[in-house]
Amino acid sequence: DEVNSLGLPYDYDSIMHYARNTFSKGTYLDTIQPIDYMRGGYKRRPEIGQRIRLSEGDIAQTNLLYKCYRCGRTFQENSAMITSPDYELQHSGLSEERHGHRCEWRITATHGEMIVLNITDLDILKSENCRTDYIEIRDGYWHKSPLLGRYCGSGRIYEPIVSAGSRMLITYITSGGSDHRGFKAIYEAVCGGGEIQIDEDMRSLESPNYPEDYEPNKECVWTLAAPPDYQVALKFQSFEVENHDNCVYDYVEVRDGPTQDSPLLGKYCGYKLPPDLHSTGNKLFIKFVSDSSVQKAGFSAIFMKEFDECSLLDHGCEHHCINTLGGYECACKIGYELHSDGRHCEDACGGVIDASNGTIMSPSFPELYPTNKICVWEIIAPPQYRITLNFTHFDLEGNNLFQQECEYDSVEVHSKMSADVQRRHGVFCGSRLPPLLTSEGNSLRIEFSSDNSVQKSGFAALFFTDMDECATDNGGCQHECRNTIGSYSCWCHNGFTLHENGHDCKEGGCKYELTAPVGTVSSPN
Repeated sequence: DEVNSLGLPYDYDSIMHYARNTFSKGTYLDTIQPIDYMRGGYKRRPEIGQRIRLSEGDIAQTNLLYKCYRCGRTFQENSAMITSPDYELQHSGLSEERHGHRCEWRITATHGEMIVLNITDLDILKSENCRTDYIEIRDGYWHKSPLLGRYCGSGRIYEPIVSAGSRMLITYITSGGSDHRGFKAIYEAVCGGGEIQIDEDMRSLESPNYPEDYEPNKECVWTLAAPPDYQVALKFQSFEVENHDNCVYDYVEVRDGPTQDSPLLGKYCGYKLPPDLHSTGNKLFIKFVSDSSVQKAGFSAIFMKEFDECSLLDHGCEHHCINTLGGYECACKIGYELHSDGRHCEDACGGVIDASNGTIMSPSFPELYPTNKICVWEIIAPPQYRITLNFTHFDLEGNNLFQQECEYDSVEVHSKMSADVQRRHGVFCGSRLPPLLTSEGNSLRIEFSSDNSVQKSGFAALFFTDMDECATDNGGCQHECRNTIGSYSCWCHNGFTLHENGHDCKEGGCKYELTAPVGTVSSPN
């Protein structure tokens, strides 16, 4: 069929054009070959089949089809200068009959960017409320998009006009018959923005061009501001940024305050979602940086104003109040569990134990333990004491005989070295008795958890505390002191033997008289 280009030149660059190998049985076989053209004294063959953007020809033909204004155009560049039709004519000194104009310029930036427009020169017939002749800027592509400004008269607009989104519509209307030169403006598409005020609604924040790959060499800065007495909450929903151990290439940086110098909350890259973040004050600083090499899909996040309900005295939590994004939740101390009302705490399995000996058992032992249960016991002994745990019965869902993971129900035992440091002794399930366990410090934490399916009889364990004689002056041992239940013993390094006093070590003798007809000979120790 004949191609109708509406009187415009044939557009090889059209986004609708077939590629050279479309419908081909192999990618190396051409089904369409463009006609060569001369350029720079050489024959060139046009490229066809691009699917990245609307071409200039696509835009021109669409304007003709929809009877768009004759003057104006669509800009897709990062920056450009825009002038009214008579502006250059006025500056050239030529006089010509002026006609009325209706022009529209549409500016399209990458998704996630905004447009900053500066009107550097303005000379438009002044009328009441700029009713007849004016330049109008709207935050979007539609003539009913939010109005950013309408201007007429002479002078310069000193404040930049900034869009909230990635599109801007500029409309220029004159009645004709005047010698006013019109306007001159410069725009730039920038990522990030100034201070974003947070209203009642949850809002979104995205890297430029998301979910497509972000562009190289970008630096985008956002400052999120909540009302006084509120904090800013940030939750990432998607995250894919070039990975590096120290995030030196591409990264997202979040700071607790309004500036680059505010305390750092985190610097993130890679593919793992960053944790939920919130400010201590009412402002949050976010910076996204990309280098010149690898590009990824970027990130998508939501932000909202956040109030710390736990700071109020009437939050209703009996034990602990934990602030969360958009709300809060209650938690209970060890040995208690949350009531169904979500506020009060009731006795539960587990607890803090400071007795010198005793027994701990799974819930309902020796009957079947309940489903969906988590119990935590923390046994605390005096300083320089150790805790020994001896399981006398053990029957839990699962089996880790062959070092398999306990995926369902389990007992996990840790030595608690400090508030933040724990050393794991093991995770146990199945029906085999765990070994005798002795704490490395004076605190032992036992955690039992069950899922929502199979139930067993559970476990019972005895515990007792014992003075660690080795904790003081190495027990008086010259080399090694090994604590035992109720006592201790001294050991020597290789090549030494224990002295008769049971504490010191001496060089091992290697001369012996053998009188037995058979036996075993070994090196010292």
